[in-house]
Amino acid sequence: MGLAAPGELTYPAYGHFAMASFRSETASLRLGGKDRCAIGGAIATRRRNADMRMPAVLKRLIGARNGTPHLVYGALVAQARKPVFYADLGVPDTPAGRYDMIVLHAFLLFGRLRRNDEERQLAQLVFDAMFVDLDRSLREMGIGDLSVPKKIKRMAEAFYGRVGAYEAAFKDDSMAMMKDAVARNLYAGTDAPSAPAAAIAQYAFAARDHLAGLSLAEIRAADLAFPEPAVTGIPS
Repeated sequence: MGLAAPGELTYPAYGHFAMASFRSETASLRLGGKDRCAIGGAIATRRRNADMRMPAVLKRLIGARNGTPHLVYGALVAQARKPVFYADLGVPDTPAGRYDMIVLHAFLLFGRLRRNDEERQLAQLVFDAMFVDLDRSLREMGIGDLSVPKKIKRMAEAFYGRVGAYEAAFKDDSMAMMKDAVARNLYAGTDAPSAPAAAIAQYAFAARDHLAGLSLAEIRAADLAFPEPAVTGIPS
């Protein structure tokens, strides 16, 4: 990963090794008939073996599941999955809705982790852990081996599109821009009123300010303690 100068607005890089590792799993499928049968058997074996669902190169780069990047990512996901966002604020409790909540919280965390090279390196590892988890989740949902890389790539593209909109709102210190971005992404295709989107926009600004006060040691310990979103006045 090419590290940016201190203070530059950057987010972790996707694809510098991940897509190469995904392609390596499927490159051998461009073989002749007998070899295709052998590869088909190998794919079936992989599906029966959970330990082989994660590309080996990512296992080496990310490390053990209980390492710091996974602990931090776990804390991020725990906050993103809090029932208040779904039951009280009306975010669709669907794979797409849950992914968008993870993206929002990843954006908030990565926005904090860019003060120096050490922080940006942690952000990259947490980002990698996130996409390893997404890869695993897709496979557990029954998505075929050949389709997973395409879906992961689309999810990465969606990540950057969303964080671009959120970053613009923060840069302009615009609650209205954040509300519009939240409405487009978290509530797309729903008839949700504007109040929940406004509440999540306010939450995003409060979470940004809270994370800004955390030390790197606190973040490494996954002691994120996000603020709670306000639900007063939200239509039930």
